[in-house]
Amino acid sequence: MTVMLLNRRFAKILIFGLLFLIAFVIRIVPVVKNTVNFSFDQGLDIIMVKQLIVDHKINLISRYSGLQGVLMGPLWTWFLTLPFIATSGDPAANVAWLSLLSVASSLATYLIVKKILGETAGFISLVGTLFLPFFIGASQIVLSPHPLTFLFIFYIWFLYEIFILDKKRFFLPLGLVVGIFFQFEIAFAIFTLPPIIVLCLINKKPPTLASLVLFGLTFIPQIIFDLRHQFLITKSVINFFTGHNNSLYSQVPSLFTRFVSRANSFMDDFIDMTISTRNLIILLPITVISFFGW
Repeated sequence: MTVMLLNRRFAKILIFGLLFLIAFVIRIVPVVKNTVNFSFDQGLDIIMVKQLIVDHKINLISRYSGLQGVLMGPLWTWFLTLPFIATSGDPAANVAWLSLLSVASSLATYLIVKKILGETAGFISLVGTLFLPFFIGASQIVLSPHPLTFLFIFYIWFLYEIFILDKKRFFLPLGLVVGIFFQFEIAFAIFTLPPIIVLCLINKKPPTLASLVLFGLTFIPQIIFDLRHQFLITKSVINFFTGHNNSLYSQVPSLFTRFVSRANSFMDDFIDMTISTRNLIILLPITVISFFGW
């Protein structure tokens, strides 16, 4: 019995290792072929990292957002410093860096989903995050929102621990991870707040003071920048809600229209990530196999 368990464990490790290796190789194909996407956004990122590492210029903000006048914090720039240092600024290294983190996050996804839903669901989620086109693409095009693809599973996990298992201590990491979301993509991060608020109200479980403080601390760079620049970010946010900030629109639509547009965009992304035909074709065989012995 012990030998069988050891053999099963060894086979499991071998299968996981092969899956991780194949997934990583697929992700770095653009690096190997020297076809890495490099446009205005990637060039701006490299310039800001160069200012930090080579010129020793510490910026309080990084790239612009889709909302005119609203700038994100420096976390994205700091995030890209390691591959910049390791390769003396080769942009292709950013793809390899994202690919490595993507594969690592798939392991985290497996462990978290296994804890919540069981071994079979964990394995299906592992294969999905390793091989579905959406997750592969998030590694191959270096844009600040893409790390959210790897981090979102922790948001789900912390909510599960807080509201299902009644472990309030997880409010602290939840506050941190949501704050990090805002540093990578504001338009996405804003939609992570309503579920937390609703769950807190339904369960009569307010967030801890420490978690709120930690969440607020993630905005310190932007707050300092705002104070130095006549509240540029604050005014831009106010103008957006009052309809005076055009942003990416030629004409200013109503707040409700903008909300519906953003919600529809999120729904399209959700369908593309989960129940699109190509995803079902990939996951269906794995699902069937998993239920017969994984």
